[in-house]
Amino acid sequence: MKKVEKNSNKITLLLGIWMISIILMGISISAIAQSSSYMMRADRSTTIFNLEEYNEDAWKDTIGTETDPEELFGGEGDQEGAQSKITIRSISESEWSTYDMFTNLFDVLDSMSNEQLQLFIMQANFTEEEINEQYPNEYEVWSVLLAKWDFTTEEIEEDSDEPDEYIPVFKDPENILEILGDYNEWLAKANPVIMMMGLDPFPVMSGEELMWQLLLEGTPIPSPFEDYLKDITEELDCDCMEVEGNTLIVERTGKENYTIEIEFNDRGLQGIIEVKDENDKIIYRITSSDTVTVPFIILTIGIIITVATVSIIVWKKKKKKEMDLKQLKAADLQELKSKA
Repeated sequence: MKKVEKNSNKITLLLGIWMISIILMGISISAIAQSSSYMMRADRSTTIFNLEEYNEDAWKDTIGTETDPEELFGGEGDQEGAQSKITIRSISESEWSTYDMFTNLFDVLDSMSNEQLQLFIMQANFTEEEINEQYPNEYEVWSVLLAKWDFTTEEIEEDSDEPDEYIPVFKDPENILEILGDYNEWLAKANPVIMMMGLDPFPVMSGEELMWQLLLEGTPIPSPFEDYLKDITEELDCDCMEVEGNTLIVERTGKENYTIEIEFNDRGLQGIIEVKDENDKIIYRITSSDTVTVPFIILTIGIIITVATVSIIVWKKKKKKEMDLKQLKAADLQELKSKA
């Protein structure tokens, strides 16, 4: 009996250690810590966006026709009831070089054909080695691999509308201003070559334009969300942007003044997007459904299985003790009867 009890205790201990390991793994996935004061709370997940409201007349009267919902939000962004999707395939901590930033954050090569690209590399000496030698800084970031689907009134297809892309989330917001300065400085060397090739030059980018680009790409933000939003908008000198809690308010001008308000959820993902006129009336509204988080589903299943397994072992152990006790009592009773 003691041997059986000892083995059961060992099994229970091992299962307990396994359960703790699963919990710790889940914590490490859900909150990728960094050395600074910011923490990434986003994880591998899929978010469905729902276009709840679109007042076409108010949009034209306030914003105009030069900027339309399809341009800002993609696909059928002008159809109420349409849905879009963003999937975060992975998030990892890494260091990006200047070349990584130029080719991913600023997409300097995307507008060229293969022939134009080869010519540009030769004429502008645009190689990874050359760029990183000129601008040797490296940046600590979270590399977020995103897949995006445009708004559609049909069923969302399995394959994304746009190729998967890596987006950097800077651990130190001060670094984003540094890379923006290097990029604009490099343009002074690259644009003469671009124009000689008969192509349009790369535009000089302001801090507000870069921030707006990151917002349109669905970039997640680390926590504390309000602090990070304030820091990065201040670094990029975004005078047209104001932070209120987890909400970023972007002031823009069309035919009249209007705002775009982006509210981030408790994981730093865009949750609600509203376009309002200067009287605070909603012209356009996007909401998001519950985010399906793969690691937490696995974690929850693992915990349920572990708890159930431990409970069964404890129950069997208790039943075993009760049966052994009954057998012992029966044996003692039989012994007393035989003596009598």
